[in-house]
Amino acid sequence: MIRRSLVWAFVLALGMLGLGTVHAQEFAPYEQSEFPNWALELRRAEIIAVGAFPVVAILTNFSYQLGRFAVRSIDAGEVAGEYAPALFSAGGTAPYSQRELRGLLIANVTLSAVVATIDWVLGRREQLDAP
Repeated sequence: MIRRSLVWAFVLALGMLGLGTVHAQEFAPYEQSEFPNWALELRRAEIIAVGAFPVVAILTNFSYQLGRFAVRSIDAGEVAGEYAPALFSAGGTAPYSQRELRGLLIANVTLSAVVATIDWVLGRREQLDAP
């Protein structure tokens, strides 16, 4: 078993010896005219939405925890400690149901798309205002 592994490692090492001799070609960077404007705007929106998702997810989760704590405390007539937000509770918080998790995911995706749309609108407005 060890002998077979050593043989395969040796064969792999021999195969890698020739990889360093491949000459890299010079590639020219993309020009602005190579892609339509809508494709560039769509790519920017995608980058903004994906980048905003973690921040939106944290803020949405914390906001939902605060709201759930407030509603459950009002319903119970006292402070519902198991529903306290994670930052304020000593122990763990009550777990989310499948419906709550689905709602949070939909809210996160929607708010990320809203952030990307706001960026797009502000970018279009800036283009229109430019001389």
